[in-house]
Amino acid sequence: MKKIFLTSSLGTNIKVDGERIPCEMDNSNNMVELLKSSLSLQNKVVLVSSNPIDYERNDEVQIITQESFVLSGFAFDEFVMLDQRNKDKVEKHIKTADIVLLCGGHVPTQNEWFKELALKNILENYNGIIIGQSAGSMNLAETVYSCPELEGEALDPTFNRWIEGLGFTTLNIFPHYEELINEELDGLKVMEDIVLEDSFTCPIYTLNDGSFIEIDHENIVVHGECSKISNGAITNICKNGDKVSLT
Repeated sequence: MKKIFLTSSLGTNIKVDGERIPCEMDNSNNMVELLKSSLSLQNKVVLVSSNPIDYERNDEVQIITQESFVLSGFAFDEFVMLDQRNKDKVEKHIKTADIVLLCGGHVPTQNEWFKELALKNILENYNGIIIGQSAGSMNLAETVYSCPELEGEALDPTFNRWIEGLGFTTLNIFPHYEELINEELDGLKVMEDIVLEDSFTCPIYTLNDGSFIEIDHENIVVHGECSKISNGAITNICKNGDKVSLT
């Protein structure tokens, strides 16, 4: 039976003089211990890119993630980044993975890539651990809330904020909440003018970096700071260092 972790960020790197440097994963809500206890083997981590042709970024993400896992006490033998270069081997790699990590990035771009891979069908037969990070968490939903994030998207009447996802959860995630709460896009306040308004369509769960939601069959547990946004109102449901069941 697969286990799913919806995260905002695993905290695998820090910026030093503008350069991303690998570091230990954010363990403020015991993600590292929980992940280790959920693993029966530590053979292979497969990362699924958010942009299949951004090879330079994909290579950087793979290196940083691998070094962060090592710094955090994991001992995996192999790390593989899936993008356009090895598209024909996607199913083969996922079948032999202990962890499938869906990377962060631009939600609609990643969503189209997942559809091109028929990733939903592949993951339905996968029984290991799936970790979503930022966009990866968002695209795990049945119906994905794709919040505008690039210039022009908030004012574009053709931009689709609700798109078909992988279908492994009904939860819509808004990651990096602590960073985006005061952000503006296209002259609009992201939280007040966009997310709160969109919450009348469907509830949205905010996650700070370091917080995550654990889905184990029918059990859903929030670990760390998380709020529920519904019908224009924000309700805190869990604090950093705590955990709360949603089932």
